[in-house]
Amino acid sequence: MYYLDVSFYFRRFMLMIIHKAPAFLAKYMLVPSQPECLLFILFFLVVCRKCELAFKTLLFVAFCIVVNAALKVTFQVPSYATSAKGHFAFPSGHMQFSTVFYGWIIYHLRHDVLRRRIHGNKNENTECKIDSFKTYLLYSLLMLILFIVGYGLVLAEYHSMDDVIAGWIVGTLLVCFIGAIELVIPRYVPIFVTSIASACMIYIPFQYAPIPEHAWWAYGIVLLLSLHWICTMHINGKTRLP
Repeated sequence: MYYLDVSFYFRRFMLMIIHKAPAFLAKYMLVPSQPECLLFILFFLVVCRKCELAFKTLLFVAFCIVVNAALKVTFQVPSYATSAKGHFAFPSGHMQFSTVFYGWIIYHLRHDVLRRRIHGNKNENTECKIDSFKTYLLYSLLMLILFIVGYGLVLAEYHSMDDVIAGWIVGTLLVCFIGAIELVIPRYVPIFVTSIASACMIYIPFQYAPIPEHAWWAYGIVLLLSLHWICTMHINGKTRLP
């Protein structure tokens, strides 16, 4: 009962903030979830010699889009933004892939800091503390970005709060799932991702036909990048990408 009361008042508080915010802010709040912004960040990672991070982020976001398409045709909640047939809202695709995109970057940076702490020497302790502080700042910034994106989606009336929360939950679970597989059996990450994405593509037509075009594009990216990952491991005998 206490949990239900807290949830009720939290929803009322969020709705009050949403309705008081100026509507013109919505399009600016959605900028972090736009493809142009995400591609710019990936390009920036490549320039900063974080090619592996950029590669995996793109792969997992494409995988997330395929999973989101399968979830949407499962629940088939009509979209608020359009009355066109085949456009579903639950869970929010923008919120889900934004959570995976930024969440994976957070996970990767935190994992690098922890690895440096474990394998570092005494002379590197100060650097590790500085890196940890920077990572926490980045973590806070990216969490703020996710809040802004979710807030903008509701403010622009593209999604309800339930859609946004569901997208955030699914995205977080996907990051945790992929991160756990990479820690335990990193060699099989591309196989798991490809297998689940293929299962989703087979499942979608049974629920709703035809398969959305964006799902086909995302699935193609998953296949291409997974194949590259597997070939690289086979040639180099390593789980890490060059």
